[in-house]
Formats: sequence, structure tokens, C-alpha cells
Amino acid sequence: MQADSVNRMSFGFPWFALVIYVVVPVLTASLAYVAIRFGVHHGMRSALRDADHRRLLERLELEEPPGDDAPPAP
Repeated sequence: MQADSVNRMSFGFPWFALVIYVVVPVLTASLAYVAIRFGVHHGMRSALRDADHRRLLERLELEEPPGDDAPPAP
């Protein structure tokens, strides 16, 4: 019984528990925050920009420019 407690005490502070229960979740949350903040946000901005470009192109396609076969303007 005493040898078991000596072995446990000689190991010192359980650093592995600190790493598993504190460091890993904090790093995971930090990486998730960075991914969401910059990755998804940038993706949403580019998607909105693409949608604006698409709407502009559709509007420009509706307004046909005068071509060679267009009647002369009065």
C-alpha cells in the first residue's frame, strides 16, 4: 500500500490531465474560432459579392446594347 502511494507521488503533478482537460479544449476552441471567424466569414462575403455580380450581370443582359442591326436613333 505504501509503495503504491510512493509511486503515485513520485510521478508528481499529473501534467497529462492538465493537457487533456485544459490545453486540448482551449486549443480546439481557439482553432474553431479562427476557422469560423475568418474562413466562414470570408466565404460569406465572397458569396454575397458573387450574388451581387450575378444580379448586375442579369440586369446588364436585360438591357441590350444597340448593335449593328439596331434601328437608328431618332
